Amino acid sequence: MHKVYRYLAKLFLFWLAIFALNRVVFLCVQAVKLHEVPFTGLFESFYYALPLDVSAACYSCALPFLILWIALILRSERILRLLKATVVVIIFVQCAIAVGDAALYTEWDAKLSWKALTHFMHPEEVFKSASWGLTILFFSLTPLLGLAYSGVYGRWVQGNTLRTLPAVRRYWLAVALYFPVTGFILFTGIRGGWKRFPISLGIAYYSQYRVLNDAAVNPPWYLLHDIRQEAMDVNVNPYHWMPPADAGRIVDSLFHYRKDSSVSVLTTTRPNIMLFILESWPGDMVQIPGHPEITPVFDSLIRQGIYFNKCYATGYVSDEGIPGILSGFPTAGHVSVLTEPQKTIHLPSVNEVLDSAGYHTGFIYGGQLDFGNIQSFVYNKKFRLVKSERDFPPSAPRGALGVPDAVAAGYVADLVIHEHKPFFYCWYTLSTHPPYDVPESQWISYGGEEQPLINTVHYADSSIGLFFDRIKNEPWYANTLFILVSDHSHRSQLNWPPQHRDRNRIPLLFFGDVIKKEWRGKTVSHITSQLDIVATLLKQMELPHEDFPWSKDAFNPMAPQFAAINFLTGSGFITPEGFVSQDDHFPAYLLTDLKDSAAISRMKRLNRAFEQQAYQYFLSW
Repeated sequence: MHKVYRYLAKLFLFWLAIFALNRVVFLCVQAVKLHEVPFTGLFESFYYALPLDVSAACYSCALPFLILWIALILRSERILRLLKATVVVIIFVQCAIAVGDAALYTEWDAKLSWKALTHFMHPEEVFKSASWGLTILFFSLTPLLGLAYSGVYGRWVQGNTLRTLPAVRRYWLAVALYFPVTGFILFTGIRGGWKRFPISLGIAYYSQYRVLNDAAVNPPWYLLHDIRQEAMDVNVNPYHWMPPADAGRIVDSLFHYRKDSSVSVLTTTRPNIMLFILESWPGDMVQIPGHPEITPVFDSLIRQGIYFNKCYATGYVSDEGIPGILSGFPTAGHVSVLTEPQKTIHLPSVNEVLDSAGYHTGFIYGGQLDFGNIQSFVYNKKFRLVKSERDFPPSAPRGALGVPDAVAAGYVADLVIHEHKPFFYCWYTLSTHPPYDVPESQWISYGGEEQPLINTVHYADSSIGLFFDRIKNEPWYANTLFILVSDHSHRSQLNWPPQHRDRNRIPLLFFGDVIKKEWRGKTVSHITSQLDIVATLLKQMELPHEDFPWSKDAFNPMAPQFAAINFLTGSGFITPEGFVSQDDHFPAYLLTDLKDSAAISRMKRLNRAFEQQAYQYFLSW
């Protein structure tokens, strides 16, 4: 069977070579957009493209592998000839996708997607609107590349290795082993290995230059991903609770308040800003007396800062919470905007506003940023400095997901200390994500099933303390605002159901010497959403925040109090009056603390309108 495996190895390398050459074509076609790009960045795009290229190569080997296996079982030379024809067809399809991607990008600044393909349902309109240059490019380059690649395949891959079926001893045993072993290898490559999360689009994002990120994203892989998203109907609003005009009016009324009534709580409009995005911290683990306390560091900061004790997360996972915090983007049903980098390119974000105001921006995470496509988001939002696990020293201790928070604390502190001022830095913590393998024994003994989480929250809290110990004597410390907020909540020791208001409560704290003395140590009990951070911060800095329509100013006494929450199968709405939660798939389900039927009906309508409009907002990008 060595000829078979040699053929598959050559076929795999052949696909990688095609992807690299097609990337050269893409970059050549986009030459006009590369005039500001560093020369080294062009070479880096090939390096960062490798994970998706490998996955796409394994996808491309899958059908030839199945045909070859059938040919071996049936001992059929005719099927072997079918193998060559199949690969040639795949080659031409790959070329059409690659050249079409390059041509489309020239016009739309977007990669080839299912939406773009649907335009070919009316080909006469496509060719009328497309430039002659791009039309000629597509219809000339596609067959030229296809013929050239097919010739190489015929001579070097199959023709030189597998002209005829190999003679094999113990034939059936060899064939029986060939299929599961090779299938497992290909599946591993398609998945991107056996790390906790399968490969995602964000792994190819590495640069502030969008064209380089898009060059590194494998076109066939991206198109397949987009078609899969389309098959999930993510581009059709599944919520039709009421006429769109009614939903729009209801949601607009929620954000109708006097915007000039905000209270200033800072001593300066241009502080340095350090944002801690706390992985999975429930509100139930802050200010909880115990022996010992769960979060003694955080609790001590509360006594000196402004704590929002009724803040709620917009979603239930990280890839919903991060755009909620940085872009004021509401969670929309079962989809995440981070799954579609072509949408996040256009989203507003707080760091882009601050970048325009002269801030130096950075995003640091001790794990793999391709998880949940977070990497594509932070690069699309033009953070100047992005660091993840691969940037930490090789000698740094690591757990299952990456560098533990206590180790990361010193690394983050060093980066911030040496950064130009003013800065806006985000540190996204890691250790409170399963499997909770922190380098510290569990010494908090209460909490039941959530004891491992409680202990890692305690560990992450002490890591924050290490960070502050490193930077508290720096001259810029007194001019820095620290914001600490969870990306989403988690089941706590109180074991609330997912639909409950308190299950979705998260900690939010503003801390620092830049807070006016009369505001230090205050607890704000107004109902606040994670979405409100953007407008609240920018208003304090006297910077525009009109691009964030779902974010309201938490320091404005005229702003209405409400928060929308989402759980896996539905949504909820919270006001001072009470809350409701409803299941999308079981309309009869209702969880509420309200007693009055009219109040329940009114709150249900608010919840449905918000959910419907939030999904429509997702579609608008």
